Amino acid sequence: MTATAWSARLDIEAAPTDDDVDVVLERLAEHSPAVGTTTDGNLTVRIAVEAATARRATETALDLVAAATGAAGLDRTVIALEVTRWDEFERALARPIVPATADLAEPPDVGRTRAG
Repeated sequence: MTATAWSARLDIEAAPTDDDVDVVLERLAEHSPAVGTTTDGNLTVRIAVEAATARRATETALDLVAAATGAAGLDRTVIALEVTRWDEFERALARPIVPATADLAEPPDVGRTRAG
């Protein structure tokens, strides 16, 4: 089987400092990392990996992120994982986030009223 490009997003149960994020970014530099925090303050990491199957892409991403978070001294508990073939990932990014204006309903005709 030939290798395919995959996008992997992992959320790690850890509250990273800026220094932690720098270490993770440095360790994953060869995998085009994007690192930040979730709304709950946990670490989120997205990387690109090459693998023949989704299973292998998942294993590779788990290994890479575990090594990077371990180097930063962070917990390695994965609380969310998403692996998407790269072409599907790009297709999702290209979709509009908000509906086109033509799809929005007209506001109701509301006039001033007085409560009495």
